[in-house]
Amino acid sequence: MSNSWSLNGFEMRTDVSSNTCCRAPGSTELIAMIENIMEHIARVTKKDPLQIRLANMNDVHKAVLELMIKDLSKSANYEMRKRAVETFNNENR
Repeated sequence: MSNSWSLNGFEMRTDVSSNTCCRAPGSTELIAMIENIMEHIARVTKKDPLQIRLANMNDVHKAVLELMIKDLSKSANYEMRKRAVETFNNENR
């Protein structure tokens, strides 16, 4: 304890993983694994990885995130960049 602050800890059970691996090793690795799986599915099916991710979101998260993802895709020129990467890869492989 300190004279400047105090801390009271509480145990809680939630249905979400930790945001850091400090207290719960595995969540960072799990996120990396799922992202790798999504990329693999997109590659095998020859579909856009973003469409694979959207198709695999649950309805609650999709309702919240889909508009944000579309806005971000537009502001980041996602389609133009994707075509540029595809062109580069086709010309250099």
